[in-house]
Amino acid sequence: MKIIRRASTVLGTLVLAACAATVVPTDRTPDSAPLATDEGVVVGSIVVTAPTGIADPDQKEMIDALRQRKLTATIRRYVMRISDDEGGEFGWKDYVGDEFVVSLGVDAEQRVVIRAPAGKYSVLKLNDVHHDLFGDQPGCKMNDLATFEVHAGRTTYIGKLVVRAGFKSEKVLRRAKAIERSGGAWVQGIPERWLDMDLSATDAKQEALRDLAADPSRAPAEIETELMRVGIGRWHYDAPPIPEPPKVRGAN
Repeated sequence: MKIIRRASTVLGTLVLAACAATVVPTDRTPDSAPLATDEGVVVGSIVVTAPTGIADPDQKEMIDALRQRKLTATIRRYVMRISDDEGGEFGWKDYVGDEFVVSLGVDAEQRVVIRAPAGKYSVLKLNDVHHDLFGDQPGCKMNDLATFEVHAGRTTYIGKLVVRAGFKSEKVLRRAKAIERSGGAWVQGIPERWLDMDLSATDAKQEALRDLAADPSRAPAEIETELMRVGIGRWHYDAPPIPEPPKVRGAN
C-alpha cells in the first residue's frame, strides 16, 4: 500500500526564488485592457486587526509593538509537484513567477488587485519588521495564510483575508515562554511574538468593488465570487542562533 504524504507535513514547502521579480499589486479597479489568453484578474483585500481598550500592561505592550511594525504579505503562484520514491508518493509546492508584496498597517484594510497568469496562488507569508541600531530586522512571521486561483479570461473576487490578533491563554503563554527559555535564549524587544493570530476570509464584495459603479468604463463585464481558502498558519518568531565562541587555535 502506498503512503500519501503531503508537503505541509513531510517535505515542507520548496520555494524557487530564481528569476522572481517583486511586484507591488495595485489597489485600483481592474483596467480595461484586454486580458492575454492565459491571464486573469483577482480582486480582494487583506487586513490585520488588533483589539482595543486593553488594560493589562503586558497585553498592551504586545499590541503597541505590533502597531509599530512594518507588515508585508507575500503572494505567489505555485505548481504542485508529485514524485514517487521508494514506494511513497510525495507532494510539494514549487513557487514560480513574480512575488506580489503587499504593505500593511494594523487595522487598515488594503485592497489588492492582481492581474497575472492563470493558476493557483498562495498568500505564502506575513512578516513583520522592526527597526534597531542595525536597520530593519526580520521579526515575527506566519506562513501559508491562504490560497486562491486566478482563472484565465475572468475577474474573480476572492474575499477579505482577516488576520485577527488576540491573546494566548495564561496556560498556553506560560508553556510557550518555558519552551523559549529551554532553547537557551530569551528574546528582548519583540513582545508581539506572544500574540495569537486567527485567520478568516469574509465576503465584503460590495464594499470592495464600490467604486466600480463610479467609473463603469473600468468595470469588467462580470466579477465572480470565489472566496480564498484560509490555512492554519502559526504566528511565531525564529530567534537567530546563539553565536558560538571562537575556537582557540591548537585546542583539541
